[in-house]
Amino acid sequence: MLEQFHYDSDLIGGSLMVRESRLIADLLLREATPEQW
Repeated sequence: MLEQFHYDSDLIGGSLMVRESRLIADLLLREATPEQW
């Protein structure tokens, strides 16, 4: 099972871009392996 996702960055410093958000959403929906992350 996929490990719990932890975003290790400064969220106040800037927002995620649309492209990055879509990539992350795709990985989460596909239940990506740790290697795919």
